[in-house]
Amino acid sequence: SSSSSSSSSTFQSTFGVENFIAAILSNTSSMGVCNSAEKRERDFNVGDLEEKGPKVEGIHTKKSRAHDAAGKQSQDRCGATLKRLQGTDGLFEALDTGNTGHLNSKDILFFLKACRGQKVVTHNDGGSDEEKDFKKAFDIVSKADMDNDGLLDRKEFTQWILGSKYDDENLLKSLNKTVIELKRREPDESLEKVWLRYKDEEGGDKIEEKLSDLLNAIDLDPEGVQSFAFAWKLRHGTMGPISRSEFIAPLKQQGVETWDGLLSWAKKLRIEIKNNTKYKEMYTWLFDYVKEEGIRTIGKDVAEYVWSLALAPFFKDYDLWLKYLKEKYELSVVKRDLWNCLYDFATTEVHSLEEYDRDTGCWPSYIDDFIDFIRKSQKNI
Repeated sequence: SSSSSSSSSTFQSTFGVENFIAAILSNTSSMGVCNSAEKRERDFNVGDLEEKGPKVEGIHTKKSRAHDAAGKQSQDRCGATLKRLQGTDGLFEALDTGNTGHLNSKDILFFLKACRGQKVVTHNDGGSDEEKDFKKAFDIVSKADMDNDGLLDRKEFTQWILGSKYDDENLLKSLNKTVIELKRREPDESLEKVWLRYKDEEGGDKIEEKLSDLLNAIDLDPEGVQSFAFAWKLRHGTMGPISRSEFIAPLKQQGVETWDGLLSWAKKLRIEIKNNTKYKEMYTWLFDYVKEEGIRTIGKDVAEYVWSLALAPFFKDYDLWLKYLKEKYELSVVKRDLWNCLYDFATTEVHSLEEYDRDTGCWPSYIDDFIDFIRKSQKNI
């Protein structure tokens, strides 16, 4: 915050960068970087060299330059550390909306949700993201809580962040922004207010520039298949900006009236696309969504981009399919029958080389040729 930056600046000018870092961390290891130049200055006795006269002037100058360079390097390191500390401090204030001076497990939950939006936290084991985040939040507080009061004060939070995978200036800035976005939502905020908050500031009545922020805030991946699922559930006609009517009307028809309702809706959506039938429905719908209006096909590059998100995760021969398209099956556009057929092929075990029989199968010729391509590729390994 601005008040925090002002107080930090005053503190630095009074006590110096080295003492500023030491005061926050009370950690001698972090001071080592900043004090290295001071140590070299103590070890280097300029007076001893000056007594030897002009004969050693070159040595004196050389060592002085080395000293200056070391001092600048040390100052740069201190500056980088200071920026990370300021980022951590800003993140603490964003999480501590009650100005209590402490963070609890619920506050850390917001932090982890923001991290998932930035793809810093991923969960590979079973259970819902909410359940895993709650457990992780509790573990973080337990580990970083030095005075065993069940809370993290500013110093404990800072010491936990520094040296962790979150210790990055740009990431801290991004997390700070996402946390603020998550925490300032009121549960009963109307859809109309949500729309006004995320609509483009310029260029018409639409959501485009802040769509990623909205998806992150409702815990949907803006760069993955969940972004397609969001559009599918809204029945958005074509890829591009979302108008007010395309946002509010479909959500209200599905019983969503408030911000809290939108969060619940997004949670159900994440579960819904794990159902094979629903996922196929979404995939089939995607063809019309990504193709240009009035055109009956989609470009190869567009198809490959969508396949990389919507098909590749469970199509075990996806890389070979791309290689096949490049080397054997000259394809410039993708038709609807290929689009749908490839999904069925990718989600069955029929393309097991031992089971596949092109004479008795019912797959199109390009699938038969793809199986032959796989067989030849494996023989060449």
